[in-house]
Amino acid sequence: MKKQKDVGKRQSHHYYFNNGTMDFAAGWLLGYSQIGGLSAGEIYDCLNKIQDGKPDSWVEAFTDSMRFQRKMAEECSDAGDNNGAGMKYLACAHAARSVLHMCDPASEHAIDTVKIMEDAFQKAMDFLKTGLKPYDFDFKGKKLPGYMTAPLSDEKALYIVIGGGDTYREDLYFFGGSEAIKNGYNVLLVDLPGQGKTPYAGMHFGEDTVNALSAVLDQMEIIGFKGKKILSGYSGGGYFTTMFLSREKRIDAWIASTPIFDMRITIERAMPALLTGNPSGWLQRTLLGIAGNLNPTLESALKKYNWQFGPGGLASVLEIFKVTGIADYEKINVPSLFLVGMSEDGETMRQARIVYESIKQRRPASKILEFAAATGADAHCQVNNLLWAQHYIFNWLKSIELG
Repeated sequence: MKKQKDVGKRQSHHYYFNNGTMDFAAGWLLGYSQIGGLSAGEIYDCLNKIQDGKPDSWVEAFTDSMRFQRKMAEECSDAGDNNGAGMKYLACAHAARSVLHMCDPASEHAIDTVKIMEDAFQKAMDFLKTGLKPYDFDFKGKKLPGYMTAPLSDEKALYIVIGGGDTYREDLYFFGGSEAIKNGYNVLLVDLPGQGKTPYAGMHFGEDTVNALSAVLDQMEIIGFKGKKILSGYSGGGYFTTMFLSREKRIDAWIASTPIFDMRITIERAMPALLTGNPSGWLQRTLLGIAGNLNPTLESALKKYNWQFGPGGLASVLEIFKVTGIADYEKINVPSLFLVGMSEDGETMRQARIVYESIKQRRPASKILEFAAATGADAHCQVNNLLWAQHYIFNWLKSIELG
């Protein structure tokens, strides 16, 4: 098949598929395998069963893997092999998360898969003795789902991970949670409005996503945590943490991949012209199933974003981020580490460099790391070499005496 574009420029390497969205997801899953979950061999077993550009075949392959991994986990548990059970339950959660890459989020299959993913992940954390436990935060009468290590210790910094438009709280274990636990930190992984399963509860991307992070820190104070706090944000989380830090001063160090201060401009320049040129007309055609030159996998991905933005869907995305606003990065005054993949869209790199040049004047310990293709960490959020990116993060934290 001919090469088909991704939702935006997120990588340059070719891993397996000609379909850009599917190929990025394949590299993402392989990046997770460095941390735990499915092995590279188990991932490729699934990839070999998938038809390029056919999302239904992807969902079927990883659903089969999810069920297989859960059966193996149960057998290990019954045999008293706790470590094996932990490994296989994490693999089950990884496979379930893989299903959700291409599954209609409003479907019954997606809802059931989220439940399986949560159950498997929580069992994995218990068997592997990570200390991570489910913890829900109150926000406007609803619950923000998270995980937090217990018990908390004021003697150790709290490492907070915020994801983006594609992540669930379980993803955040791979985006720093695991390495933070290994390095002796308290850990908090949390989904803000619009992320993970929160749209099922009527919570969507927008100003509330930033406000919810403030509410989470308020509740950490109520719990009684008095230690230092490190905030990390990935993809859309890079924007939401930038917005948060331009308003708040309760954070001691910041990591972002990438620090985006103007999401509206980023979407206008990095997303397909079909989306930003006439989103309402495009969306209507897509939902009617006559999307023209869109491919089924890209359409599946955009359908998920449409669900996450609420009643107005993707047609309202530019207006939502216009209201949320531009972060005043000149007010940010914490040591910061920025990660940028050299294969990402140029607009995210431009904004990251601007924020870095500003903050380093106030906080000289701040750094920006630009990952070339040869590092294998050049994709969006360094998903293709997470282990190396995390190594950099925790070495930097040690250098500024926060770990």
